[in-house]
Amino acid sequence: MWIVFLLFLIFPNSIYDEQIGTQLIMWDVGQGQWVTINTYPYCLHFDAGGEYAPLKKIYKLCRQRKNIIFLSHGDWDHINKLSFFKKRNLDYCLFNYPLENLNLYKKNFLNSFIFCKETVIKNLKIFTPS
Repeated sequence: MWIVFLLFLIFPNSIYDEQIGTQLIMWDVGQGQWVTINTYPYCLHFDAGGEYAPLKKIYKLCRQRKNIIFLSHGDWDHINKLSFFKKRNLDYCLFNYPLENLNLYKKNFLNSFIFCKETVIKNLKIFTPS
């Protein structure tokens, strides 16, 4: 996963690999970063959030894909964006809890969303070492 963030330091906005049909996008969301990997049949979202998230563009790009959301931390600007996927009836799941101790209110809020099933996690070959 760290290689994705390293690539964005070198190529700041978008990377597209025509051979595998994968597009990497770093959205301008104000403070922080929201990174999306658009690869059929998935849109993988890393730290969805930010003050200026381009929700219409994300909807247009990912509405016909399985949206998988990864959270590194539990700031409200990130976990509140999960509502975007739920309210628009997008096919989505939350891959993980944030990597920190969450208070009970945040845990209960996150539990109201769909978590990824093990079959989805196993099918993500993008994270499987070769």
